[in-house]
Amino acid sequence: MKILEITHSFVRNPQDYISHFLLTFFEGLETQNIKIKVISPHNSGLKRIENYGSIEVERFRYAYDKDEILAYKGNMHEIVLSNPFNLILLFNFIKYCIRNVKKDISDFDLIHLHWWLPFGIPVSFIANRYNKPLIISLHGTDVRLIKKYKILRYPMRWLSERVKAFFVVSNYIKNIMEEIGISNDKIYVLSMPVENELFFPEKHFNKNKVILTIARFTKQKRIEDIIEIANNIKNDKIIFHIIGDGPEKENIKNLINRYQLQNILIISPMDRKQIAKKIRSSDIFILLSQDEGFGMVVVESMLSGVPVILSNSGGFKNIINNNINGILVEHGDINQAILSIEKLIKNRNIRNKIVNNALKDANKYKRDNIAKRFIEIVKFISSGENIN
Repeated sequence: MKILEITHSFVRNPQDYISHFLLTFFEGLETQNIKIKVISPHNSGLKRIENYGSIEVERFRYAYDKDEILAYKGNMHEIVLSNPFNLILLFNFIKYCIRNVKKDISDFDLIHLHWWLPFGIPVSFIANRYNKPLIISLHGTDVRLIKKYKILRYPMRWLSERVKAFFVVSNYIKNIMEEIGISNDKIYVLSMPVENELFFPEKHFNKNKVILTIARFTKQKRIEDIIEIANNIKNDKIIFHIIGDGPEKENIKNLINRYQLQNILIISPMDRKQIAKKIRSSDIFILLSQDEGFGMVVVESMLSGVPVILSNSGGFKNIINNNINGILVEHGDINQAILSIEKLIKNRNIRNKIVNNALKDANKYKRDNIAKRFIEIVKFISSGENIN
């Protein structure tokens, strides 16, 4: 089978943290004798055509280097809405993507689009014209936008009649899709995979216990809650490391300065190997996002033998069984989060139980397991059956 993969975000190098889960997923498909080609946007300094192993990547240009500002920032819709001229840029973004799809589509058996915005509707027209099956994977942000901008429900319903299936990363996303009127038999839950060769437990000793957060600095990630925890915790042997970047960075720094906190370190994004090493050397991972679609870094922490504390929200509830393989705290409950940190630090038996259970549960997210499940579902869809 040959699959044409279309995405508005893809790794810029093999160790890039941006959308790395897609490269991991495609590598898994390769092990199942699937031929992959990726169409993604160009960005300044990138090659137009390159290969990651046997995976061919072709990046479409949509403006001069300095004007290619839509992709790889994680907030495309905000960029588009910030300036009327960016609507023209978006038009070119879509136009040149579709041009590449038209050029290649005849050579492939299946079209697989990641994120339904902004390419979903135009790609569906091309797939229909060439009589190619189209499936769309929804990763969270593109579905949350439907909740924010209710007018998007109408094109999504229209699109649902023209695709073979939607793959969603959690039951939380599936429930949103059903709420807006998408048929259950079109929706399949399948998370993205992790690189099991990078994420594994490793013994370490920290003089001060390190509480790690890795997230894009947006309002949705609620980094301010982590800062509130650091400000209120009564243990000077606990320090917080927060890895990330994004539009809320200055607000986060200002809050840290206002509290005059010495127990928080903000760290710039790093490559995959460095991220894996940083997770392994931490004592607890904490992320208190609101309505997270899934959370790959959570699974990476679980595979690394690091216990996780998460908000009882969104897709986190699909990953974590509270107090069994991790801890869920109520959204915005700073005291509960502090008590959970102290429990994991002080009670070795509870910590060990959670870590051991998490290691077992996280195995299902490994690359080969996700790839096999994907192919299994695709075959059933192609046969006209429903395995939900």
